[in-house]
Amino acid sequence: MPGEVRAIERFGDDPAASVFPEEFVAVRHAVETRRREFVTGRACAHRALAALGVPVVPIMSGPNREPLWPEGVVGSITHGSG
Repeated sequence: MPGEVRAIERFGDDPAASVFPEEFVAVRHAVETRRREFVTGRACAHRALAALGVPVVPIMSGPNREPLWPEGVVGSITHGSG
């Protein structure tokens, strides 16, 4: 992959993962498994931003629950079992 691409993956939830309070609002009423999935996905996204040298900022959710990346960043967060 080109040098400006980063892929971070995690198999299973990261018990040490955390997100910005503003991000957590998106899942505050969700079931526990969804909250863990969301937090793990956002934590991976934060690690990817840091690896790119981009300031780690909250990745908010858009109207269709899509991640809203910082200016100049394109990304994807995917979830699967295991």
